[in-house]
Amino acid sequence: MAEILAPAGNLNTFYVAVNSGANAVYLGLKDFSARKSADNFSYDELQTALDYARVMGVKVYVALNTLVKDSELNDFFKAVLKLREMGVDAIILQDIFLGKFIHEQLPDVELHLSTQGGVNNIYGAEIAKEFGFKRVILARETPIAEIKKIASIMDTETFIQGALCTSFSGHCYMSGFAGGNSGNRGLCKQPCRQRYSLNGEELNYPICTADLSVGAGILELEKAGVKSFKIEGRMRRAEYVAASIRYYRSFLYPHERYGDELSSLKRTYNRGNYTLGLAYGQTSSFLSTKVQGHIGERIGVVSKVQGSKIFIKGSLNPTKGDSFKILRQGMEVGSAEYVGDALTGVIPLSYKGKIALGDDVHITTDVRLNRELVDTVGARIIDVEFSAAENEVATAKVYADGKLVATGTTEVTLPTASGKPLDDEQVKSVFDKVDNYPFAVDNYKVNIVGAPFGARSVLNALRRDVYKKAYEKLAERDIPWPALIHYEKAMAPYRKVAVAVIGDDFEEVSGYHIAIYAPSDYNDKRKKDKFMRNTLLADDRYLYIPSQLNGKDVAILSEMVKDFDGVYGENPHVIAFARLWGKKLFLGMDTNIFNSLSLDVAVGIADEVAFSKELSLREIQDTKGVECGFTFVRGDIKVMELGYCPYGKKCNGCKVKTLSTLTDYAGREFTLRRIKLSRCYFEVYNPMELIYEETGRVIYNFVLHKGKAFEDRYYASEKEYRNIAKTTSGHLKKPVQ
Repeated sequence: MAEILAPAGNLNTFYVAVNSGANAVYLGLKDFSARKSADNFSYDELQTALDYARVMGVKVYVALNTLVKDSELNDFFKAVLKLREMGVDAIILQDIFLGKFIHEQLPDVELHLSTQGGVNNIYGAEIAKEFGFKRVILARETPIAEIKKIASIMDTETFIQGALCTSFSGHCYMSGFAGGNSGNRGLCKQPCRQRYSLNGEELNYPICTADLSVGAGILELEKAGVKSFKIEGRMRRAEYVAASIRYYRSFLYPHERYGDELSSLKRTYNRGNYTLGLAYGQTSSFLSTKVQGHIGERIGVVSKVQGSKIFIKGSLNPTKGDSFKILRQGMEVGSAEYVGDALTGVIPLSYKGKIALGDDVHITTDVRLNRELVDTVGARIIDVEFSAAENEVATAKVYADGKLVATGTTEVTLPTASGKPLDDEQVKSVFDKVDNYPFAVDNYKVNIVGAPFGARSVLNALRRDVYKKAYEKLAERDIPWPALIHYEKAMAPYRKVAVAVIGDDFEEVSGYHIAIYAPSDYNDKRKKDKFMRNTLLADDRYLYIPSQLNGKDVAILSEMVKDFDGVYGENPHVIAFARLWGKKLFLGMDTNIFNSLSLDVAVGIADEVAFSKELSLREIQDTKGVECGFTFVRGDIKVMELGYCPYGKKCNGCKVKTLSTLTDYAGREFTLRRIKLSRCYFEVYNPMELIYEETGRVIYNFVLHKGKAFEDRYYASEKEYRNIAKTTSGHLKKPVQ
């Protein structure tokens, strides 16, 4: 059966999600959650949620989906063991290497690989499955053709509703490098939602994506074999969660329609009037370049402006407290609120902003709808069997799914009635009242012998007792055997001092040991041949394997890689490619090796390993692997990978250059680098280059530089380098939060 998976940022939203018909709910703890700004759950709150979920037949998945530092491993494993003990249905992880270690230690714990794990093709899915993950939560960039293939080999979860990250998940570092708040650690400040100028054009929102809403596309995904349909939104309000669940249940279970579910959804949260996302290819609706927030549902236009009020015509029946946004040509120009006193057919609103006749009016808070959505009551269907006879105790039994779950008896025997005896209707009237328990009685089986008298108080006490027992029984779980996680921080193997250089246009410079070819155009054979000529002195030559690949991309790379010694990549699929092609493997810096255990697993798989660029040098040293892994110390800092075209994918007559600019409101100039494979994707680079004088095993990244500029930066001392370019020491001195 298809699983609708809903978010819960707190206990109230959890109840609303379950009562609205979610088949599963995902949530986070106070720590190790990629949504640290949500309320999140204490262990006591989680236990309450788990009890309720089991009674209702709903699964609970807990996200421990942040990158974990060495200093946090003890607390992280305590959380894993606690969740196992509490009986959560699955744990969601970002770190695939840490997941492999956990699976080996606790094979009974179900693991789901977060979307930040980056699986977007069958090769990455095969590695996740090999490492012990039961399910992959696919990258939002995964095309439908790849989804079908992945779903054929393992449980697959896809996003169907909610916010879309601008960057390929797990590979966004903009928030971290801008202010030390790492998205990979749950503290993203959403710089993608800010205003930028694309190549000097007027400031707008060129990299702000509209919210995902696949609508009826859920049926195509179900046909493709997807098991779980995920609604994004642990930071969003309960009414949004309820509306989303109703909307998608209306497709999967058409008999459940409540009305216009899309209208309800738009009124609870709607950024950009929605997009189908990248599974179906980029369309004109993918980006929301004019607004970055909630615009609700259009209900009419401004018909009159008078004093402090505006008037709109329409069939809306407003409630005091309803809120509105006023848009003109898609841009927000004001806001309004309904304060009462509606005239027939004309609705007055108190407003702010520069509003004119004909402006569009959108309702963004519908008080009556929100109240109705969050007041939905859910119920576990049960059957009740009741038996009574004169001068005997009465017995009540509760069945769920045909199985006996609770039995209770009255504390006293029932006397012979002197007046009206106990009958079926009296029994039903008592047991129809379920107190605070989420039960609804479907069938009664009443067996009354003789003419007993049943006092209301006696029957009520029986009901409370048997329903309490039924709730507790349904909330039970099998207690697992006690377990520990055994690990020690071993000294990583020493590997010789080496310099690795990533570049696009290599010149004949010497001194490096590993040359990594990361072209802007993988189809340019002349440039590849030039790379081969200019890197003859390198010990090894690696081909950079992008993190987003479809079948056509793989075909191009399969032919191209024959001339290389190895493959460099930052996605699990590169492990499979190295095996498939019989090449050496270099796990790059955006693989996000963050702790000694992940390093240990990675070193056992790869010929070369790099540390995450979000670690400080002190944190790298804490892993005891500084002489084993590569540290990124110089050059261009990639802060985003875009799986779409920020220019709107106008391929016919495209004149987009390899390098272009994205300038923020403060004048900081980011570089956009266009990559060509079977299609285009883009990388975003930090305005300042990285420079940190460090010896050992180091990486330089010079993909933005050519010729003399490449050589100048390669040979320059730290002081000279700082004179050449705007520079930063990145996180090597100051760690991310």
